[in-house]
Amino acid sequence: MMKMFEDAKQQGVHIGLYAGKKSLSLAEVMVAPWIHRAAVVLKHYRHFEEPTVAYKEWAINLLNHPSVAATTSDEELYIDSYARYARHSRSTSQVGDATNSGSHLP
Repeated sequence: MMKMFEDAKQQGVHIGLYAGKKSLSLAEVMVAPWIHRAAVVLKHYRHFEEPTVAYKEWAINLLNHPSVAATTSDEELYIDSYARYARHSRSTSQVGDATNSGSHLP
């Protein structure tokens, strides 16, 4: 996917917020929560860095969009919520147990 952004940028094709639109595309609405988690949780626990400049620009624009910013929680909430999964600690729920063991959800 990152190569797609770089290729599009080189060809002068703008994707999503690159076009300076005021509204989000449906794809951006769908991925915004996951991009936010990657920016917060993966960076904190797995030292994730944005793979390209184009991706980083797009992600910053997406996460700073008023509709996205107004619907996300505080970064500390995400870090605390994912701590058990990041540390592979014992869960007290069936879903957590299934996630940690790699089996199907109940």
